[in-house]
Amino acid sequence: MNSELLATCNALGYLEEENYFKEDDCLDNIKCLIKYLHNEDSTRDIRVQLGSAHVVQNDLISILCQYVSDSDLFHAVLRLVINLTQPALLCFGGKIPKDTVMHHHYLEVLQHNQAYKEAFGSHEKVWKVLTQKVYDILETDWEDRRPDEGLVIERFLVLLRNLLHVPPTTEDTERTSEDMSSHDKLLWQLHAAGVESLLLYMSGSNTEQEFSLHLMEIICLFLKEQEAETLAKAGTVPNAAEREKEGNKLLELRRAEDAKRKQNRAKMTPWHSRFGGTYVCMGTKALADEKDVILHKSVKHCEKMSFDEGKAKVKKARNRRALVDDSIKRRSSGNIRIMLKSFCNGLLENSYNMFMRAVKDRITREKAQDQDETYYFWTMSFFLEFNRHNNFRIELVSETMQLSTLHFLDTQMVNYIELMTVDKHEAAAWGKRMHLALRCYYEFLMTVYVMETSNDSSLNKSARVLMNNIFYVVEYREIFLTLLRKFDERKQTRAFLKDVAKATHLFLKMFENFCKDKKVVVETKVRGPGKKRRKKKTAAAQERKTFTEEEKAAKWGEIQNSVTEAVKVSKDIESSNSAIPSVFDPTSDISEEMQQQQTLLRTQCHLLDGETEQAVQVLRTARSVWPEKGIFGTETTTEDEEITLLHEICLADLSHIEAPVENLPDEEDENEIDEEEESAPRRTKEIEFNFQEFVKKFADARVVIPYVKLLQDFEKNDAHVNHCVVKIFHRIGFDLKTYGLLFQASLFRVFQKVFAAAATDSKSYRELVAFAKWLMGKFSEVSQKNSCVYAELLFWNSVAEAHEITDGYGTYAGSKKQHRIQWTQEETNELTELYHQYKEQEIDTVDGILTKITDQTRTRRQVCNQLVNIGLVESLADLKRTKGSRAPVTWKDDDVEELKRLYEEFSSSEDPVGNIIQMLSNKKSKAKVIDKILSLGLATDRQQLYKKKARKSKGNRPQAEIMHIGGSDSDDNNDQDADESSANETDSSGDESAAAGPAISIEALARDCFEAGLEAQVTWLRECVESSSNNDEQTDGDLVPLVPLTDEQESAMSNRNFKKLLKAVGIKAPANEQERFWRIPTSVGATQLDSAVESLAPPKKRKRMNETLDSDGDESEPEKPQDKRRKAMIIDDDDED
Repeated sequence: MNSELLATCNALGYLEEENYFKEDDCLDNIKCLIKYLHNEDSTRDIRVQLGSAHVVQNDLISILCQYVSDSDLFHAVLRLVINLTQPALLCFGGKIPKDTVMHHHYLEVLQHNQAYKEAFGSHEKVWKVLTQKVYDILETDWEDRRPDEGLVIERFLVLLRNLLHVPPTTEDTERTSEDMSSHDKLLWQLHAAGVESLLLYMSGSNTEQEFSLHLMEIICLFLKEQEAETLAKAGTVPNAAEREKEGNKLLELRRAEDAKRKQNRAKMTPWHSRFGGTYVCMGTKALADEKDVILHKSVKHCEKMSFDEGKAKVKKARNRRALVDDSIKRRSSGNIRIMLKSFCNGLLENSYNMFMRAVKDRITREKAQDQDETYYFWTMSFFLEFNRHNNFRIELVSETMQLSTLHFLDTQMVNYIELMTVDKHEAAAWGKRMHLALRCYYEFLMTVYVMETSNDSSLNKSARVLMNNIFYVVEYREIFLTLLRKFDERKQTRAFLKDVAKATHLFLKMFENFCKDKKVVVETKVRGPGKKRRKKKTAAAQERKTFTEEEKAAKWGEIQNSVTEAVKVSKDIESSNSAIPSVFDPTSDISEEMQQQQTLLRTQCHLLDGETEQAVQVLRTARSVWPEKGIFGTETTTEDEEITLLHEICLADLSHIEAPVENLPDEEDENEIDEEEESAPRRTKEIEFNFQEFVKKFADARVVIPYVKLLQDFEKNDAHVNHCVVKIFHRIGFDLKTYGLLFQASLFRVFQKVFAAAATDSKSYRELVAFAKWLMGKFSEVSQKNSCVYAELLFWNSVAEAHEITDGYGTYAGSKKQHRIQWTQEETNELTELYHQYKEQEIDTVDGILTKITDQTRTRRQVCNQLVNIGLVESLADLKRTKGSRAPVTWKDDDVEELKRLYEEFSSSEDPVGNIIQMLSNKKSKAKVIDKILSLGLATDRQQLYKKKARKSKGNRPQAEIMHIGGSDSDDNNDQDADESSANETDSSGDESAAAGPAISIEALARDCFEAGLEAQVTWLRECVESSSNNDEQTDGDLVPLVPLTDEQESAMSNRNFKKLLKAVGIKAPANEQERFWRIPTSVGATQLDSAVESLAPPKKRKRMNETLDSDGDESEPEKPQDKRRKAMIIDDDDED
C-alpha cells in the first residue's frame, strides 16, 4: 500500500471497544482521500488500496454513526463513502473490460464493493442514523431547506443505490432459498431502520418529485431478485391445485436426479472399456475399408455409435455466439418476501399512479439519462404482474393502462430495433432494453385479458374499448411480426424469445376471440400518391412541336390583342385569381440558369398555345424571383416594355433548351423503380379485417426459424412456452394448410428428441408428441408423391415453395399477379449470371441486367424482387439507383435498321434529327440519336445534324431579335458546351455570330433609344466609341471603361433598350461584382468601331453622311457581304442583361 495513503488512513482516528475517536485533522485527511480518488488512474489503484485497508469497515461507518452532529465531517465522509461504493461498471466506463489486466482490476473493485455491501448489511446503527438525518430534513418545507440539506438527501439515495447495485457473490448463488444472502441482509437492515417507509413517503410526495428517478432505480434494485408471482403469493396458504403443481415439480426434479444417478452408475465399472466386449455393427461401413465397423463397447452402448466421437467441436467466434441471459432470480426467505410484499402493496395503494406519471413526464421531457426508461419499464411490468396475482384491482395501476403508455412502448421498441442495427457495438444493451419494453407490452395485454375475462361488466366494457384501439392500429398489430423477423440470437437472449412467443400467443388468442361472430374494421396503410412520372402518350405529345419563324410571327399576330389585354388586366400577379406558378425549385438538381431557360421555354409554349394569361403570370413570377437578372424585365418595366419582351420571347429560337423532365420523360426510365414513388408517404385507410389473412403473415420462414430455435430447448422450457410454440405451428400447418413450410431437418431432429423424452415422461410432452406425429404423417404422404421432399428438408422454403412441395412444382399461383411474374429455373439461372456480370461494373446493376435479359417484358421491380428472393441481395434498398444515374439506352437491331432508313430519308431536310425522332417507334433523346448516327458512320460531322436556320428579312424592316438565353461570354466555351450536350442546333461556325443567331441592327436599336428620349446618351456613347476607335496607343485586348459622368448617363446604363444597344455595339458588361463599368474592347477592330460610330449618328447627320457617300459612289467599291455581316452585332442576353 502506498505510504501516503497508509499514513492518511492511520491519521483518521482509532476504534476502542465500540467507540471511535477521531483525530484533530480527521476532516483534512478525509479531504485528502477524496483528492487521491479524484486523481487515480485507469487501473483504479487508489480505490483498490483503500478497499484492501478496510477503511470503510473500520473507520468511515463508525464516523458516520458517532459524528453526525459535525456537519462538515459528516458531509465529507458521506461523499467519500459514495465515491468508494461506486459501481465497478461506472469505474470502468460502463463496460466490463476485455483486456486481461484491466479485467483483473475490475474484479478487484467488484470484490471490494461486495465487502462494503456485507459491512453495511451487518451494521444496523448506520442506517438508523442516516434515516433519521433524512427524516429531519424532510420535515422542513422544501422552500425553507438549505442547498446542503438537499444534497444530503440525494447523497443518501445515491449511497443506497450503490450498495443495492452490487451483484451477489459466489456464496450467495449457492445458498438455499431459506438462507439469507448479502442482498437479503441489507434489505432487512433497511427495513429495521424504516428506509422503506421513507421511500414510500418520498414517492408519494408532490414536493419530492425531483428525486423520482433515484427512487425508481432504488425500487428496481430492491426487487431485482424477486419474481412478482412468487412475491404476491407470499404469506398465503396454497390451495390444492398449487400444492399439486409444487408436488409435480418436485417429482420431476427427483425423477431427473434418479435418471442422472443411474446413468453415472452405469458408467462405473471395474473393467477397462476394452473389456466390455467387441462387436461388429452390421450395415455400417468403416472409414478405412469396405468392412463393417468394429466397436469396442458394451452392448447397450452400441446403439449410440457415431463417427463424431472424439472429434473436436467447431468453436464459434465470440461475436457469433448466442447471447446468454445473466439475470438472477432466487426465492428469498419467507420474512423477506412478506416484507417486500408489504412494500409493494403500500406503493400500489398510496403512490404508484402519481409516481409513474412523474417519472414518465421526466423521461419524455428528456430530463433523465439515457438508460432511465429501462427502470420505468421494469417497474411497470413488475407491478402490473404483481397486481394481477394479488387481488387484481385495475384502479391501482390505471396510470400505466392508458393508450398513451402503449404508444410509448411501441415507439421505444421500434427505436431499439433501429439502434440494434445501427449501433452494433452496443447491440446487446439495446436488446436488453427492448426485452424490458416487451415485458411491459406483454403485461399490458395480460391485464387487458384479465379485465376481459372478469365477471365485472364495467371491466369487460373497458377491456373491449382497449382491445378495439389496440387491434385497430396497424403498428400495434404487427409489432410481434417485426420482433420475430428481426430476432438475432447474438443480440437477444432466449428469455427474450420466450417472452415474444408468449406475447404473440396471447395477442393472437385475444384477437381471434375479438373477431368471432362480428365484423371488425381496422386501419391499414397504403402507399400515398407520390410523385409518379407521367407515362408517354404519343409521339406528338412527347416531342415539342417546332414552329418556323413565319409561323411564330403569324401566331403573335393572332394573340397580340389578347396579350395586351392580359398585361393590362393586373400589374400584380398576386391579384390574379389563378394560382401562382412555380418557376424555381431550390432543392432541384437542375442549375438556376437551366431553370431560367426552362421558364422562358414555358412562357413561349404558353404563348404559342394561346394561353396568354398563363404566359404573363409565368413571366411576372420569374421577374419576382430573378429581378436582378433582367432576363424577365426589371421592377420598373412598363406595360409596353412587357409586351415587347413577350414578343421577343415568342419569336425567339429556344429549340436548344431542354424541356423539363415532367414534360419530356425519357423512355429508359419507364420500367425503373421510381425512388420518389417508393419514398412517398404512406396514408391510412379503413378495411374490413380478415383474421385468417393476418395469420398468413406468420407463415414465413423468418418467423418459423426463431420458434424452432426455441423448441430446441423444450426440456428447459416450461409447459406454457412449449404450448405457444405448438400452437403457432398448428396455425401454420393445420389452419393454413402450409405444413410444407415445416418440413425442415432441424425441426425433425427436435421431434426425435421429443419422442425420446416422451418415453420416460409422456404426460409433459403429450401435446408436442401429438403434433409431431401428425406432421410426420403428412411428410410421409408427401414423400410418396414427391421424392425430392427429402432434399427440401435441408432448406427453409417460402409459402409458394411449400405449396409446390406438397401439391406439385409449378402448381402454385397465389394470385394473378404472382402467377404472371413467375420465374422458371432457366430464367433464374440467367438472372444470376447477369447479376454477377454487372455487379462490379460502373453502370447500374439492374439496368445492365435489363439490357441483356432474354425476356424483355420484365420490369425493374420484378428483377429487383427476384434478386431479393433468391438471396443475391439482402433488400431492395441495395438496388436503388444512385442519384443522377440513368438507365442505358438499348438499341435493338430493329431500332438500328429503322434509324438508318429514316436518316436516308431526312438527311437533306432542314431538321434531320427532329424529323427522325418524330418518326421513331421507340423514342430516344436527341443526344442519343445523334451519338448513334455518328457511331454507325452515317454522318462524319456533328454539324451536319444540326437544324439549318433560315434567315429572311422583309424589305428594309429590321429582322426580329432572336434571344439566346444562358449563353457564355466565351465563344469557345459556348461551342464546347453545345457539342457536349448535343442540344445546340445553331450553326457552330466558331464565331459569336454563329453561336447567338441574327440580331437587330444597331440603327434600329439607336432609333428606339432616340424615340425613348435618350438622344443625348446615345451621342455620348457615340463620342466614347469614336474616341476609342481613334486611339492608336491601345493594344489588342485592352478594355476601355465606359464611365457615366452625369445622372442622365447613369440612369441610361440601367435602361433595357440602351443596354441592348451597348451589347450590339460590342461593349462588354461587368464580368463580376468587382467590376462596375461597362468596357469598350479594342480587340473588336477599328472597322467595326467605325461602323458602330456611323450607326450611332442621329438620323439627320446620318442622312448627310449617306449623301456624301452617294456623291463619291463612283470612287468607292461595292460593299462586300462580309462587311454587311460585320455591321450586325450579336446580342447576348446573359445573366447581367
